[in-house]
This record gives sequence, structure tokens and C-alpha cells, in this order.
Amino acid sequence: MKSFTLNLLVFASIFTLTNCEKNEESPQSQILYQEFEIDVSNFNNEILTYDINGDKVDDIQLTKEFDMNELDLECLISITPSTDNIKLAYIKTSPEIDFIYFNDIIDKSDIFEWQNQMETKWILKNYTDGDEFYSSEVYFGLKIEQNKQIYYGWFQLSHCVIKNMGFCLIPDKSIKAGQKK
Repeated sequence: MKSFTLNLLVFASIFTLTNCEKNEESPQSQILYQEFEIDVSNFNNEILTYDINGDKVDDIQLTKEFDMNELDLECLISITPSTDNIKLAYIKTSPEIDFIYFNDIIDKSDIFEWQNQMETKWILKNYTDGDEFYSSEVYFGLKIEQNKQIYYGWFQLSHCVIKNMGFCLIPDKSIKAGQKK
């Protein structure tokens, strides 16, 4: 019984040290969380910029272009990091190809398809003026190399803009998609 308890404690300690969470040595949150106000009635083509890591430098540019095609409203979204040291992912390849969902762990594992730029298109079928624009909420992973260290984060896309994001301030530590603290 003592061996089992000791192994469990060692496992719990390893889990605590490898995730971007509060710990006894550093009681403040190790995650920079940001939430953005979304205007769900805004169908304007525009370019938005975002500071991921709180250094007052824009890290990501999001371009959205709306097009009315017969009765469908299309939104083409292009997400481009400002530098080559930022990579984006929205697909994981293990255990099978799938999107990143809430609470998926974003880390150094090789299950992510990291890219320099992403484009996606959302289509609202049978749209008529005045309809509320509904869009699915999708998570993206972030990987930033800074001072030869890797940092992980996430952002959530909703209504063709970034709704919120979280960024782990500890190098090489994983973060869960949607994790705020």
C-alpha cells in the first residue's frame, strides 16, 4: 500500500510541474488570459491585430472578408503571425485527424500540424439581412519561440474574430485549450 501511495504522489507531482497552472512556489496564475468584445452584427471586411503575450507588440493579424453569394453569407478568414517564430495549429493528428477542442492539451507533442498561416471559410446558408450570424467556436493552438524557448497558448475563433485567448508564461509547459488560469 505504501508503494502505491508513493507512486501516486510522484505522478501527481509530475503532473503539477508539467502543466501551466498555479503552484505553491508561485501562487499567481501563470497564464495570460484575454477576452475580446465581439460585435455579432459586424459584417465589415477588416484587418484586426492581436497581442498574444502581453508585450504590447501585435503578434497575429486576422483578415476577414465577407461575401454574399446568392442566399449564403461567406466569411473568409486569414490568420497570419507577424513573425516566423509564431506557429498556429487547428488540427491534431492523433489518435485520428480532428480539430482542437476545449480542454485538449497543447504542448510539444508531434500530434499538431503547426503552420505559418491559416485560412478558413465559414458559410451561413440561406442568410437574409437581419438574421443573427451564428458561427461555430473553434480553438487554435499557438506555439511561440522566444529567446530560444517555446511557449504554448490557444485562441478561440467566434463570429469570424478572436473571442478570447490564453498564453502560458512558463516555457515548455502545456496548456489546455480554453484554460484561463
